[in-house]
Amino acid sequence: MSHFTSSKLTSVTSFYGARTPFAANSKAKKLNILSLNPNISKSGSRSFSNCKRQLQEKASETSRNSHKVPTISTDSLNSKTALRTFSTYKISKKGDSKDAASKIAIRYSSTSKIKNNNNSEPHPESSSLVTKNDSSDSYTEKPTHSKTSYDIINGNTGEYIRKMHTSELINTMAVFKCCSKEWLVKSSPFLIDLSNQLGMSWLSNSIVKNTFFKVFCAGETETEIVKTVKKLHDNNIKSMLDLSIESDLDMSIIFGGGNKPILSAEQEKSKREAQNANADNIYNGYIHSIDMASTQPDSFVALKVTGLIPTDSLYRLSRFYFYIKSGYEIASKTSNSSSGTIDYQSFVKNVLLNIPGYKQLKMPEEDINRLSKAIFESIDSNKDGKVDWIDINNGLTINSKFSRSLYLAEDGENNKNPNTQNNRVIQGANKFDLDEYDTMINRLTKLATYSKEKKVNLVVDAEHSYFQPTIDQATLEIMRKFNAFTNKSDKDSKSDYYNQKPIFFNTYQLYTKSGLSRLKDDYELCVREGFAFGAKLVRGAYMVQERDLAKKLNYESPINETLQDTHNSYNSGVKFVLEKVASRQKKFEELISNNNKPNTSAKDETCVSNPVVIVASHNSESAQLAINEFLRLGLPKKSSNISFAQLLGMQDTISYRIAELGFNSYKYVPYGPIEETLPYLTRRAQENSSVLDGSNQEYDILKKELYRRFNI
Repeated sequence: MSHFTSSKLTSVTSFYGARTPFAANSKAKKLNILSLNPNISKSGSRSFSNCKRQLQEKASETSRNSHKVPTISTDSLNSKTALRTFSTYKISKKGDSKDAASKIAIRYSSTSKIKNNNNSEPHPESSSLVTKNDSSDSYTEKPTHSKTSYDIINGNTGEYIRKMHTSELINTMAVFKCCSKEWLVKSSPFLIDLSNQLGMSWLSNSIVKNTFFKVFCAGETETEIVKTVKKLHDNNIKSMLDLSIESDLDMSIIFGGGNKPILSAEQEKSKREAQNANADNIYNGYIHSIDMASTQPDSFVALKVTGLIPTDSLYRLSRFYFYIKSGYEIASKTSNSSSGTIDYQSFVKNVLLNIPGYKQLKMPEEDINRLSKAIFESIDSNKDGKVDWIDINNGLTINSKFSRSLYLAEDGENNKNPNTQNNRVIQGANKFDLDEYDTMINRLTKLATYSKEKKVNLVVDAEHSYFQPTIDQATLEIMRKFNAFTNKSDKDSKSDYYNQKPIFFNTYQLYTKSGLSRLKDDYELCVREGFAFGAKLVRGAYMVQERDLAKKLNYESPINETLQDTHNSYNSGVKFVLEKVASRQKKFEELISNNNKPNTSAKDETCVSNPVVIVASHNSESAQLAINEFLRLGLPKKSSNISFAQLLGMQDTISYRIAELGFNSYKYVPYGPIEETLPYLTRRAQENSSVLDGSNQEYDILKKELYRRFNI
């Protein structure tokens, strides 16, 4: 992937996931169609043609009346498949609640292996400490490939394609074909830059706008965007609007500033003013996004924190995390606690003394000791004289009166040219960075307030690892305010513990080594402090850049070593959240059965409202795994605790198929000026090139429809 700098979009690709095998180690229970369907005699007197005809009639009738039961294509049915499918339909028609969910997965494939472990108990709601070293929930089961997994998820691919105009069909095919040309995809950034240098940007922009832009972007104007959102909604697909503008870091700051001259105080002030003016414009753009998203129910708006704060401030503030993380890891290795807790002495020795800002404190030793004690006591959540990683990471925050000053640190020196930035070694933040953080929090708070009024959800996108610690800190701060429980009791079915829906979500990149543990830690924090947990799970977007940077600066890459590690991490993340949903749902149903009735005003009075997970992946097998797990855990079909999402123009067959099955299906809908979306479109081409299985299948489906129209 190319690396883009200021005002360029770099994180929308976080939806992309490489092809993942899913667990399917037990065969689906076979249905005895003779005993279950009295209309079929043992002698097989019902003809295949009658069965096929009635199946088509029933499917058409169901499709008109409800989108929760999928339309069934019978173009290639054989007699056994038709009879089984028809019989399954008859069973679900009778409302057999025990097996109804599993039939959905069974009925569209005769050879797939569906994981069916109804005897397995979900994990209980954990109140124990969860640390970065906890790997007990890791998904290590060796996955097996299902030959028909794509067909299971995308059994009916014809309806939405048949609604496409022929010109749209041809254009989409041409775009996918271009994506399959690796040489073209790799050279596209160079070709675009060359056209700009030659003054031919008008030509390249026109070509892109009439091809790639039409496939992967909603448009440039409000009319175009709202039209796209409505079109999706009419097909039972919801929207996540994304203003495709963000900022990346000037990489010279990581490399010590190169040979750039040190800016004067006046120059620094002018730079910050320009950056804040740009952030205000992006903030206003997000307000407009919320207005457009509010035209359809249950919509999201995606936010990029890099657009709301100067990125060099974001980078310097994030340095703090790496100091406390490395210090804690040293301390936990010498701790005798199996839960990873450390005492006061170890906290001071390994964590505080590893922070440059702490070592640079210009205070009498007695005052430093008092401060250290106050910091420890403020983060010791259960007052037992010990703290774990969650206490440390979520206690030593920028808005804490005790730890705020520790973020400040003077730059070190490389003993090179003192008049250039190359002489500086960034060790922490300055006072302006703290002010910028406060301004960014104010922007996020106002956005969350407005989105709550408009009944629109917000999700913060994941970005580069050198920004992520501060992004996470800011996101959790807003989640505490807007996802908070008023009544935290888990003994009352009317409490927010069961009924509060999250409106502010964070994103977790599971291709990082820390992704799964961060997911678990943040969930545990929500349980401890009492606010609703909302998570979007992605694989990741910056693998090439992250590994290259780690190699250049000689530190351990934050990215998983192997693709299988990422698969295991992603699968474990999905299973982890769904198991927490199931555990809370079980408690909720027990309370209801004990005549402690839920809040009858709630939309889904028999379903818990949190936690919520968005499975954001272009991988059909990842979607299949999530659905299998949802069914295995016996979660209510009308539960809104799981949603699926793909980027606009990518893996449409998955999106539409999931919508047909009755699950929440979302499209991530980027929009913006063509000049700003070019980097995004370049990455779309790169992603489609790297997942040829998915894009080739999409292309084949489109080609089949085109041939049908011309009777070829």
